Amino acid sequence: MRKLKNGALALLLAASVVACDSGLTDINKNPLNPEDVPSEFLIVGAIRAVVGNTVAGGFNYNMTSLWAQHLAQTQYPDEGRFKFRPGDIDNYFNMFYGVGSKNLVKIIEKAESPNYVAVAKILKAYYFMVATDMFGDIPYSEAFTGDKADGTLTPKYDSQEEIYASIFSELKEAIALIDPSESTFGPEDLLYQGDMEKWRKLANSLRMRAAMRLSKVDPALAQAEFEDALAAGPFTSNDDNAVLWYGTDPDSRHPQYTNRQTRNDHGMAKTLVDYMLNGDESGLDYEKHDPRLAIYAQPTPEGYYRGHEVGLGEGHGVPLSEISEIGARWRVQPDGDAVIISYSEVLFLRAEAALKGWNAGADAESLYYDAIRASMNYYEIEDDVVDAYLADNPQWAFDALGSTPERQVGIQKWIALFQNGPEAYSNWRRTGYPELVAGRDAENDGKILRRIPYPGREQTLNRANLDAAIASQGMTGYGDMNTPVWWDRP
Repeated sequence: MRKLKNGALALLLAASVVACDSGLTDINKNPLNPEDVPSEFLIVGAIRAVVGNTVAGGFNYNMTSLWAQHLAQTQYPDEGRFKFRPGDIDNYFNMFYGVGSKNLVKIIEKAESPNYVAVAKILKAYYFMVATDMFGDIPYSEAFTGDKADGTLTPKYDSQEEIYASIFSELKEAIALIDPSESTFGPEDLLYQGDMEKWRKLANSLRMRAAMRLSKVDPALAQAEFEDALAAGPFTSNDDNAVLWYGTDPDSRHPQYTNRQTRNDHGMAKTLVDYMLNGDESGLDYEKHDPRLAIYAQPTPEGYYRGHEVGLGEGHGVPLSEISEIGARWRVQPDGDAVIISYSEVLFLRAEAALKGWNAGADAESLYYDAIRASMNYYEIEDDVVDAYLADNPQWAFDALGSTPERQVGIQKWIALFQNGPEAYSNWRRTGYPELVAGRDAENDGKILRRIPYPGREQTLNRANLDAAIASQGMTGYGDMNTPVWWDRP
């Protein structure tokens, strides 16, 4: 009987092999879950994730725009007071290693076209510049290797200096890969619809941003990278802006519009509104107002522009009904915009470079005024209105009495960066402009944080590497928010 059973088993196994060879296992493949996805499909999810996770969604309006004091929380004000729920920190750290970056890594590995790889490298460089600017040292060189034979699920933390070196390399590699004769993305490229010349300009503009970030910690490298990127060709008009326009369909609406449908916890920060009112405490003198204020903010029911103090405790301040809400462009209309980097920012970077004595292609004063004009023109504000604003507000003259050109450039750049909280917050840390102070109910000993604390999940799953990163950065522990990141120097 044992021999019969063994023989039957052998026949069954043989039959199963024949069945496999006959292609019957294809029945078990799910056609709705393909094993290989073309890059054209991967890039759509990547762009939506990268933009949504940095300048359009909760990381912008629940975190960085609060710290830059562009926005304020009118209820549940924990983040503006630097009091974090551990799960939120986990989520914001993990998002940089989620769908968006995984799609970009897949596009690079698939290498279906040099232009596809170039686009993915540019977006990846931008994404991880934001990540390292927020957390400092993070997993980078060993990230996304867990499914490889020589990979790891506990990646080391690369130093921020090493990550910035890789960012410069990836951006330059991307530029070298761009080939007009090769296939490019089409409408699935939600930023430029396959225009590789604009992707090249984006890469050079991001190089200039990254170079300026290093201007205090490594000024020689910063100048060399900046001037090289400028010579290679950054943005030259608002037509080049890296901007994602959302749609009206439920699946493509702006995240801030979607958020407002279920809750309304945010208003304009008093700090920003007061700067844009230009000393008009009544909020009614429209000749002195910054003309962007009517776009950035909605007036109160009484017709005033009024901001809320950042960092107040629960129950302090005034109700949202007495505060200017975020502009209708993002909160009332579903198809608002989200900007990664703009022509205006490039001009401000060039103005700052000129002040440092670097080659900026023009003098600092003309670049400063051009940057203000470009910011306003982006919002379809006409030149005569810009001229009137500058004439009526001599405090914003490049050489205004009682100020310095560096301060003028820093504050006007901060105003122009509205809705780009990550960059506004990083630029404030580097320059100190405007002179922000923590809210009166803020925790963290009343100081604005200089970095985001590391997440609890990493303490559990990757503790040895995290501990090494904390030690190498001179941090006091996992929750340290006051030790500056590598490039953040006085």
